Amino acid sequence: MNAPCKIFHTHLNAAPGSTNGSILLNWMHNFCSVDYRYLYGYQIFYRPVNKNISKYEKRDVCDDKLFKKIIVELKEVHEPMCMELELKCLTPNTRYAIYVESLAVDNIKYQIESTIVYATTYSD
Repeated sequence: MNAPCKIFHTHLNAAPGSTNGSILLNWMHNFCSVDYRYLYGYQIFYRPVNKNISKYEKRDVCDDKLFKKIIVELKEVHEPMCMELELKCLTPNTRYAIYVESLAVDNIKYQIESTIVYATTYSD
């Protein structure tokens, strides 16, 4: 996979979800001047952490299993659009590092990504 030529940044919000062991995420899909047929959706990366981390800390390009990943498919597109997802079945009373990246069908010159944000699930 080639690196993108232009990266669009989005602000990811994360807060404890509606149930124990869940986190509610939302971010803005705002991908101007790009043919949406190439954009499949978003990848949500998350993992439990005790301290702040970087996206690349202790990761291996050939075998990256530190972050769990969920793919959110785009069914329709309009600008701008608020994306929302609730991560469920997480460990209660646990702090998570979370970020999003766009997922292209094929190599694409543009990418949307967020910085890492942190949220703690409610306890039982």
